[in-house]
Amino acid sequence: MPSLFNELNIQRKFIPTYLFGFPAGTFPLHSFIATTLFHGLDIAAVPVITGVVLSLWRRLRDKGAQTLQSFGMDFFPFILLFAISVTGLALTVSQQWLRGEAYSFLAIIHALTVIAGLLFLPFGKFFHIFQRPAQLGVKLYQSDGQGGPSALCPRCQQAFASAMQIGGLRTVMPQLGFDYAIDGANYVWQDLCPPCKRKVLSLSQLRMKAAAQEKANG
Repeated sequence: MPSLFNELNIQRKFIPTYLFGFPAGTFPLHSFIATTLFHGLDIAAVPVITGVVLSLWRRLRDKGAQTLQSFGMDFFPFILLFAISVTGLALTVSQQWLRGEAYSFLAIIHALTVIAGLLFLPFGKFFHIFQRPAQLGVKLYQSDGQGGPSALCPRCQQAFASAMQIGGLRTVMPQLGFDYAIDGANYVWQDLCPPCKRKVLSLSQLRMKAAAQEKANG
């Protein structure tokens, strides 16, 4: 029995780690690696808070930035990052040095700030996390399409994009519920080049304005 207890105690000193469900090794419980992994978010919060303070300092002093910035798109994301980092650090402080004092309240506040940050993603600078990789995918798609035939605008007969890209738009847009068919024409809105789209839109607005004036005049 003593040998069994000793074996269990030895096993408890080493922590197994898993990456996406696959074993990635073990490390001693009370070691630098364990402390770094367990407090990785706390360590990351320090440079985040430093970056937020430096960014706010610049935005409050730079005359050029002050003329373009707004609270919703420039200050609110930094406030959210600051609140997420500070409340996350407060959880560790409560656990390590305050014996869990106010831990439940801090956990709720931290969860609310994180949820607010996730909800703000599509409307602020945080969306760049997803936008930049998507832009890279668009560039790769465009470069791949350049090797094939070009799409010709049916109105001016000028090449403006790859035939693969326009064909993809014509296939995907109806599947998403968008109907851009043009009455009396054998092409859709995506087949037009950007200059012709602007011309067609202007002509349609002029026709609607003329019809409204004719109706008003009786």
